[in-house]
Amino acid sequence: MSLRGSLIIIVISCLVQAPGICLGQTLLDLYVQAKAVDPKIKKAKARIDSEQENYILARAQLFPRVDASSGISTLGQNVDNYSSSGVNGGYDGYNYGVNLKMPVINGPAWVGLTKAEFGFKAAEAALSQTCQDLMLNLADAYLSHLKAKAREQIAIGEKERLAEVLEQSKAFLESGTGDIIAVYEAQSRYDMAVANLNIAQSERIIAEQKLSILAGAPVTQVADITPSTAAEPLVPDDLNQWLAITDQNSPAIKAARLNIDQADTDVTAADRGHWPTIDFVTGYSVNKGSTFIPRMIIEQWTVGASLVLPIFHGGATAAQKRQAVAVVLSYRAALDETVMDAQMKTEAAFQSLKSSYLILRSLTQITVSSEKQLEAVRMGRTLGTRTSVDLLNAEQNYTASLRNLASFGYDHILYRYRLKAAAGILSEVDFGAPATGGSPVAPSEQTSLK
Repeated sequence: MSLRGSLIIIVISCLVQAPGICLGQTLLDLYVQAKAVDPKIKKAKARIDSEQENYILARAQLFPRVDASSGISTLGQNVDNYSSSGVNGGYDGYNYGVNLKMPVINGPAWVGLTKAEFGFKAAEAALSQTCQDLMLNLADAYLSHLKAKAREQIAIGEKERLAEVLEQSKAFLESGTGDIIAVYEAQSRYDMAVANLNIAQSERIIAEQKLSILAGAPVTQVADITPSTAAEPLVPDDLNQWLAITDQNSPAIKAARLNIDQADTDVTAADRGHWPTIDFVTGYSVNKGSTFIPRMIIEQWTVGASLVLPIFHGGATAAQKRQAVAVVLSYRAALDETVMDAQMKTEAAFQSLKSSYLILRSLTQITVSSEKQLEAVRMGRTLGTRTSVDLLNAEQNYTASLRNLASFGYDHILYRYRLKAAAGILSEVDFGAPATGGSPVAPSEQTSLK
């Protein structure tokens, strides 16, 4: 393959925005695989299950409660001074009944239901954040693996080209048109290329291991990210719009706001701790046996209401409210910190991605120029107008330009993922999944209260 053909492949492989179709596991394949085994996602899903049951428990406080009871007994008795002969005897008895209690007014219980709803939504936001963290970490490892493979291929090409230069220098020396210094220089550059190849292979193995750990299974072949067109422009191309998207979609910000809502319900519950509670009660019971009439059976029906009015609890209710207010203030400070952190990440990712377009153009032009320079020096070396050192320097410049372009090309893709992750909109669609028009998190991660 010609130098220009190799250059075109490198440039096209770097200026990309979405995964293409090629052999090996795609980024989406690895994400689906990693999501099934990732412990953080399992933990987040378990929290959702817990919050769902917590909602059911809170709702149960507002439902009627029905209890049934029964029992049997044997009673022996001896009554003195009741009559001249006293009373001695005993009896076998039993009892059973059913009771119903239904809350009519219970302020804290209603607030508890609202708190459970906020807790469930906060758990969903936490799962969404965990999924996006996994997507970004996996994308970073995936692109690092591709970058390491590209560096390895470039190092192989450098080694092969320098081997040709070394052989050419030896041939010139044997023919009497070269010198031993040129051979030594070529040998030195060749040895350095071998060392660079060893380093590149080691980096590729390390990157492969990291990717395998995140994916939860060994990964050897991955699909390269190969586009059909140049990198798409940044949309929207305005930082304020991205900050607005972040404020609206960031799962971390959503979770922080829901924590405040949850804490606010504790303040409301503390206020309602002064409220009376009213319950409707009814029941039916049967008791057999009595001290003086062992065979007597008593049936009872009860219907009524119970009222409990808190008067003094040692200052506990007021302390609970002060504690809840303090918790709200701490969560508000945590929200400010979360918003600031999210905005800083969004701004940094936006600036990195925006500047990467200019850097890519510069690196592409440098690579094109270094390729032309290498071709010219090769021709000059053949004609005798250029030295072997000139050729070695041109080879080195060309290899460096290829390495820089390939590395930064994958960095450019990562910057796009980072921007979307910071804004809270990174989704499986960005990895090649069909668009669903729903939440940034995969629909399979969405749950609902029972």
